[in-house]
Amino acid sequence: MQEYSKKERTTDIACLILFPLGFIILAILAIMGFSEGFFAETYISSTQIVSAILVMILPVLRLTKKFRSPYWFMFLVTSVPYLHAVSLFLGFYHSFANWDFISHTYSSIIVGLIVFISLLIIQHYTVRIDLGSTATILFFTFIIAWGFGNIWEITEWIIDNAFGNALMSYSVMDTLGDLVISDLTGAILTDVLAGIILSRYSITQIVEEMNLDRFMDRIGKKWDKKCGNESDD
Repeated sequence: MQEYSKKERTTDIACLILFPLGFIILAILAIMGFSEGFFAETYISSTQIVSAILVMILPVLRLTKKFRSPYWFMFLVTSVPYLHAVSLFLGFYHSFANWDFISHTYSSIIVGLIVFISLLIIQHYTVRIDLGSTATILFFTFIIAWGFGNIWEITEWIIDNAFGNALMSYSVMDTLGDLVISDLTGAILTDVLAGIILSRYSITQIVEEMNLDRFMDRIGKKWDKKCGNESDD
């Protein structure tokens, strides 16, 4: 387990301040009426505020030493809400024909990487679950990542239909296109990237950078206690 250096702490504090700053600026500009997007200023500014809160989670987890995510992973995850928020603010979804495909595919890749990292953590720390070979890990990464994409798209369609608007899903064909093309493409590209990562680094090398030993130890003890209680019953 690597020590938490002063340089890392300074970097994490900077990330905690700078990550939400861009969203706050965009929210203020949207409220002032400077956004060029197709959607109402209220929706655009609300998106910026929610995004500002979300991007603070990983820096806070690093600062509190709960989850030391690699910086490359933290920057990639942060880039997803920035891509969506900036696209809304500048109206890219309506200005560029293929922008919806690009943004959805990129988001699917990042979601897939989160799934991939989660599976590596499970494989590294648990003894009750063995995912087996690299091929099995890649298979589950693909299935779960694509599944999350399907759930997201269907949820967008349901919400828009429930409230009678088209803020997230423009039509049934738009939803189907995102499911079949964007999310599937993202899941495939994720598997390719995950395969490259596993060909260069071991699961142990990847996971031990995250400083999860104490956190996983607490979860393991709670899980063992729960299993023990169930056995007694």
